[in-house]
Amino acid sequence: NEVTSNEAPPSNEVPSNEAPSNEVTSNEVPSNEAPSNAQGSDDAPSGEAPSPAKSSKEAPSNEAADRTPARGEGGRFGSLSEGQDAGASPPCWSFASTVPGDLSCSPGRPWALKLVLPGGEERNLSLLEDTLEELLKEAAKASGFRLPIVRVIEDADAPVGLAVEPGVPLCRAARLVHDARLAVEDFEKTFVDTLAGGLLRLQDLAAVAPLLAWEKPELPRLLLGRLRSLLEGSCEAWCKAAGCSAESELSYGRALLRFLYADKPLEKRLEVIKQLLPVEKRDDKTLLKVKRKQFLRTALSGLQKLSAVQLRRQFAVQFEGEVAEDHGGPRRDFFGTFGARLLAELPALWKQLPRGALVPVADLVAELTPKSKMAGFGDAASVYRACGRACGLAARFGDVVGEEFAEFFLHQVARDDTVPLEELQKQLSHAEGPGDIRASQAVLSKPLVELGLQPTLSRIISHTQVEVELVPGGRDVEVTDDNKAEWLQLHLHNKLYGSLRKAADSFREGILDVFGGSRRTCPLLVLLSPSELARLWAGACVGPEQLRRWREVAVVSQEVQKQADWFWELLEEGDEELRGGILKFATGVHRIGGLGLQCFEVQPADGGDESLPGAMTCANMLQLPRYTTKAALDKQLRKAIELCDGFQVL
Repeated sequence: NEVTSNEAPPSNEVPSNEAPSNEVTSNEVPSNEAPSNAQGSDDAPSGEAPSPAKSSKEAPSNEAADRTPARGEGGRFGSLSEGQDAGASPPCWSFASTVPGDLSCSPGRPWALKLVLPGGEERNLSLLEDTLEELLKEAAKASGFRLPIVRVIEDADAPVGLAVEPGVPLCRAARLVHDARLAVEDFEKTFVDTLAGGLLRLQDLAAVAPLLAWEKPELPRLLLGRLRSLLEGSCEAWCKAAGCSAESELSYGRALLRFLYADKPLEKRLEVIKQLLPVEKRDDKTLLKVKRKQFLRTALSGLQKLSAVQLRRQFAVQFEGEVAEDHGGPRRDFFGTFGARLLAELPALWKQLPRGALVPVADLVAELTPKSKMAGFGDAASVYRACGRACGLAARFGDVVGEEFAEFFLHQVARDDTVPLEELQKQLSHAEGPGDIRASQAVLSKPLVELGLQPTLSRIISHTQVEVELVPGGRDVEVTDDNKAEWLQLHLHNKLYGSLRKAADSFREGILDVFGGSRRTCPLLVLLSPSELARLWAGACVGPEQLRRWREVAVVSQEVQKQADWFWELLEEGDEELRGGILKFATGVHRIGGLGLQCFEVQPADGGDESLPGAMTCANMLQLPRYTTKAALDKQLRKAIELCDGFQVL
């Protein structure tokens, strides 16, 4: 993971104006102002439909349903305005200016280009595949160069190298048009010279990446070392010397990361993400103190006070009044407890969907939430940012929070692409269940009259009386069978994305505080899909396959082999709740992480049939007395699960 010898080594710390204290207490009420993110934030998702909201002074109501107001319904904004003729045509309106467009170009085949060789000779090129690799191969054939680099003559700043990212068309990345003229240059000597001088830019590396021998360790090491420095913010002097900006280098770094690792197994991608974090110093640790009786309040306020530097150091948790030094167990307990308490202690800001996934309440609902229901915070954005920090730290250490976040919410956290209607319907079905008519094909194939729908281009936010317009003046625009597909896309996009934009932005900022970068360049968000993020944080219940893996990695002392055999039998006979309780007792968390349980030990403990078992959660160790019967083991194990609260027995 080291930078090549000719490159300045990355700094291990991010400049910070905060006090260097590593210990964070959490008894004080946090300020209402969220800390600023040194890395900056992304713009709103491109193509997002406007959602101007009508202000409302009414408190949120749990009785109102999430629906589109029917045209003509009394008391709703969808009704005809006073004096309007019921037979009059609806206001003129076009979907073309509001529906998110397709960001990819449609060049057709073949793609006609002109290659301009160093001597001025022009070669016509019909590019059969819209990829950087195909272009470079054709350029090599035409020029005879072993390592050609291609630049757009009419647009010298065209980011050709961004096309190295899988799935990104060359024409879109390089802003090409038909018959565009491309200069072909010999980059081999420049590559060697800038590499030796430590000034090889990721921009140039990406532009020739398909022709390089990435199986050799030097290039991946250079890439990861440079990216780590960029994410830490310690590359300003280098960027100035190389004639580039940190922001542009991070963009090319994203493309190269996905080029090299997007198709690798999850374990390998998580390893790469970990390598991009600052190098940890043994004696440099951040300690977070929390109270179990005020868990979420003290946890979130403590997390909010940490600087970016502190979030990227070694991290340990101390539960007030409990004697336990954190070598992993208390930390796992912290994240598992965080997930379990999130909905119970913050029901005003988080809700559970019919299929069990968690999602923030709509931004408009969060803004109407009294401060007394926000765990001591003054605004919802700070709460969501602290939640993002907790999840970012959990991902950094491979720990689970034990709750599944809705995939459409994580899509908005991690991605800025346009979501097509078919995918929106799938996401709604996954969250709400297949019974919702908006997720079915019937709403598109059957007439609106037959379905009993008379929608307008506005919707009522769930559990409120607040109406938002899907387009300007949408409450007065009638939807017909001719434009209902566009209406449905706008409606679902607002429900699943637009109404949660502020919450997603704040949650993302918390993740970026831990990993650095932006939505498009943060390694965690670049290399993991939204569904993988959901599974990473949720973990898996202890089903038959997980139990088999658990037993495979277990090391059992011969002194308690008989008791261990009974133990496995009890796990096989028990349900998932019992298995989860035993797992939490022994490891600190009730669900298994994305990479599975890596180690487990069963060791002897003093005592007999009347003694409780013990555990060392940092080592994933269960300590069993020498019980004389399986029934005695069962009784004491269940009793330990019931009585144990944290790192003590009540």
